[in-house]
Amino acid sequence: MASEFSFDGELLVIFYSSEAKEKQDLNPLRKALQKKYIQSKVELRQVGPRDVAKMLGGMGVCGLETRCCSKFLTCFSPVSIKMANTQGVSLEPTEITGVCGRLRCCLAYEYETYVESSKRMPKRGKRIMTPFGVGKVMDVNPLKGTVMVSVS
Repeated sequence: MASEFSFDGELLVIFYSSEAKEKQDLNPLRKALQKKYIQSKVELRQVGPRDVAKMLGGMGVCGLETRCCSKFLTCFSPVSIKMANTQGVSLEPTEITGVCGRLRCCLAYEYETYVESSKRMPKRGKRIMTPFGVGKVMDVNPLKGTVMVSVS
């Protein structure tokens, strides 16, 4: 999939990805490569789907010219369905899945802001007092700090 030589040529690292359930014995391959590249130590490193997407590059599903993972992410933070729920993002797989097949990394970007803003806002379904009388909270937008209320 990808490879790197150290500047002094003493190390050749070959990155690969595998969907196999069991660990593959790549020792014969490594030994064959070692014979070909005698002056270098050959290492084979398995990488995950997010790393594969980072190496391949390309446009992000959001329209950014370069995917976040290729442009600036140096490590991948854990991302969960809870983050999508908190932000009100559709749980449709095509909406929350990145090119790598995992949950989109960007779900982690605003999560803390949503959590903090949501603490200061009423929950959906709660009855609250407004200048127009008692109303029911229909929707909450934590980033804008707005609440949609239905007044009967």
